[in-house]
Amino acid sequence: MIPRRPTERSMNLTQAVEKPKEQQVMEELDEQLQGSSFKSKDIISKIICVLAVALGAFHLYTSQFGTMFGIKQRAVHLTVVLVIAFLMRAKKKSKALNILFAFLSFAAGTYIFIAEQELSLRIGVVYPIDIVFCVIMIAMLLIATKHLLGWPLPIIASVCLLYIAVGKYLPAPLNHRGYSLSRVTSYMFLQSDGIWGSPIATSATIIAIFILFGAFLKHSGATTFFTNLSLGAFGHIRGGPAKVAIVASCLFGSISGSAVANVAGTGCFTIPLMKKTGYEAHFAGAVEAVASSGGQFMPPVMGAAAFMIAEMTGTPYIQIAGAALIPAILYYLALFIQVDLEAVRVGLVGIPKEELPNPKEVFKKGWYLLLPLIMLLFLLIVVKWSALKAGFWSIVAIILISMVNKETRIDFKKFLKALEEGALGMLEVACACGIAGIVVGTFGLTGLGLKFSNFLVALSGGHLPVLLVLTMIASLILGMGMATLPAYLILAVLVAPALSQMGVSLLAAHLFIFYFGIISAITPPVAVASYTAAGIAQCSPNKVGFTAWRLGLSAFLLPYMFVFGPPLIMQGTVSEIILAAISSIIGITALSMALAGICLGKKINFFQRVLLFFASLLLVYPGLVTDLCGFAIILVTLSKQIIERIHVKKKAA
Repeated sequence: MIPRRPTERSMNLTQAVEKPKEQQVMEELDEQLQGSSFKSKDIISKIICVLAVALGAFHLYTSQFGTMFGIKQRAVHLTVVLVIAFLMRAKKKSKALNILFAFLSFAAGTYIFIAEQELSLRIGVVYPIDIVFCVIMIAMLLIATKHLLGWPLPIIASVCLLYIAVGKYLPAPLNHRGYSLSRVTSYMFLQSDGIWGSPIATSATIIAIFILFGAFLKHSGATTFFTNLSLGAFGHIRGGPAKVAIVASCLFGSISGSAVANVAGTGCFTIPLMKKTGYEAHFAGAVEAVASSGGQFMPPVMGAAAFMIAEMTGTPYIQIAGAALIPAILYYLALFIQVDLEAVRVGLVGIPKEELPNPKEVFKKGWYLLLPLIMLLFLLIVVKWSALKAGFWSIVAIILISMVNKETRIDFKKFLKALEEGALGMLEVACACGIAGIVVGTFGLTGLGLKFSNFLVALSGGHLPVLLVLTMIASLILGMGMATLPAYLILAVLVAPALSQMGVSLLAAHLFIFYFGIISAITPPVAVASYTAAGIAQCSPNKVGFTAWRLGLSAFLLPYMFVFGPPLIMQGTVSEIILAAISSIIGITALSMALAGICLGKKINFFQRVLLFFASLLLVYPGLVTDLCGFAIILVTLSKQIIERIHVKKKAA
């Protein structure tokens, strides 16, 4: 049955989508995330606004004119973030208590900022006041993270701190030699380890500037441009609205770096549009959740995670982005195919072209908004500037290019608003990185990370496939309910060394855990991206979660594909890379048809689905024999479908 098509012109499609709960959800999310406003008369809101603008300006300035020496840059970054987080909390409940927490955060951060100058002169010497401020900073960080991200991260960090305290009483091999409060304070608070380690260092530099880049890009109208371009290009084809959601979420997600923010940002438009054109509510929510999650490993930006992986592995950024490209394309290809096959099953058609934006006109009107992204890639890849410098000048480019059109022009008010939103977008990341610093610091201080890796290797019995499955399970569990970046950081310390011990390349090992940390956002029982989409789609969270898991099932194979076939992450000759890409495309297509139960526009029986699924698994493992077997099975299945179709045509004739 073909659903009734919308009658309104496409330029007003956003108005054709009814506003009820979806819009209310978005308004609440927007209010919660942004918190402050230039027009607010509330003194706390004004303070938040001033601090946020100042933090954004601080990162914009230091990205070009040099970061502050030692841990000062990190101290300013985390301290202002904590103060803003508690002031935002004070607007909603426990005003006096949260203002006190904001003051304590400011005091601890100011202390380490001032004391940093003399720390190099008194290495190993810890004063009682150092211990006091260390305890205050850790406590404030745990509380703020709980408010922003929930319980998972604070619980993990608390368990780590408890392990430092009681680990000497545990049996071997879990025990350690024991550490005094002074030693813990020195390692966690007074040195560039622990809280001030590489996670917060990356947050205070590279991640901060790219969050600002995304905020300025949004205020230039690039998000609207991407959405309208996707709608004009794909809205008219079979299952068009769902394909628009995929493309728009891919583009926006690469910049935002957050599956939940991506769902909230694009889902309020795409989910109602999918429902309006005939998709079931749970399927529409699932498509948006899967598409939004995948944006985090789509180059070039990868939500700034690429720079964290580069920091952890010592690999150039361009190599990280290049390695992620083919798997990201395969991920979206699989989702694209499944959406198309679902449209075949339900009998959906696209929106008439006359009701859609003209893609040529949209591109002609806003093509210049692509220039900052092109410039960013040029500066990083060709000129080989640092990420900070490239990010700064790309933001400058956004501001200058936006002046071309009055509608996209970033005036002074928009400039301040972009700084504010960018800074507020740093809150969750900075707190998560601070907590991750505590976890990473615990592993470094006690050697727990190496013990955990050795345990995984021993549990796998030395078999790589078993170790990969164990690593996948650990990554999914640790990633559930947690932001991508901290999940990756913890997994990089705990699990990645085990894969390296078994001969997996360093880059493949880190991408493996990174992918599964992302996929956890659509994996029940704690599928945060799916549950966010369910709220907008107004349907059962569990139904959306399990549908998203099914749609994203191909993503569970991709990490295995590049571990066993390094050419997929650009590790090999040109011919090897091309052959691996072709066989993977065929395998992903076969898997998508098996999951959907449709091949060449017709439903297939259970036996044929099993054959296609088995063929896709054969194509996962690299090698001429397995590839040929997989191709042969697919050809047999397709031939049967073609013969049946010819028979039907002959009978009809």
